[in-house]
Amino acid sequence: MTRKDALSTEIKVLCALNFFAFGTYQKKIGNDLPILMSQGSVSHSIHEVSKAMSKNLWQKYVKFPDDQNAQKTVKEELFKCCGLGGVLGTVDCTHVAIIASTFKFPFFYLATD
Repeated sequence: MTRKDALSTEIKVLCALNFFAFGTYQKKIGNDLPILMSQGSVSHSIHEVSKAMSKNLWQKYVKFPDDQNAQKTVKEELFKCCGLGGVLGTVDCTHVAIIASTFKFPFFYLATD
């Protein structure tokens, strides 16, 4: 087994999913998994899984209107629904307003693992 193949596909996918779900530091993710992984291995795994997902899932799940009439319809519907003028697409997600802490303690700004 070469260094490149040392991590199984399953471990790489679990590593990347952990990062996608929690978005934490790569070094921490490597330490959280059943096997220890360096930050570089975590980064490589995230890159490899992201590339595979975009290559294999993009055409199946991402839809984009390809003619002007369809694009116009999408823009009009988004404006009627949400008041978004000139917008051709959206991403399903949640936006949460974060209020800055009133505390001025350094550990609020330097919280790392």
